[in-house]
Amino acid sequence: MMERARRMAFAAAVTVALGFGAQQALAQPDRARDDARACNDSLCARVCHAAGFPGGFCNSAGGCSCYL
Repeated sequence: MMERARRMAFAAAVTVALGFGAQQALAQPDRARDDARACNDSLCARVCHAAGFPGGFCNSAGGCSCYL
């Protein structure tokens, strides 16, 4: 039961992070939107830490990967 709650919390955290990012990307002008596409290691680390992982980094595809 505790494992399921942890998985649901992680899914909720990822959904919130992606939803917030999409909202911000759509609200910005084109030039700022291009700058926002660049991956940010500190943001990845914060999102992964909030999801219960020790940290995170930008992967080669331009997305975030969390440490296990």
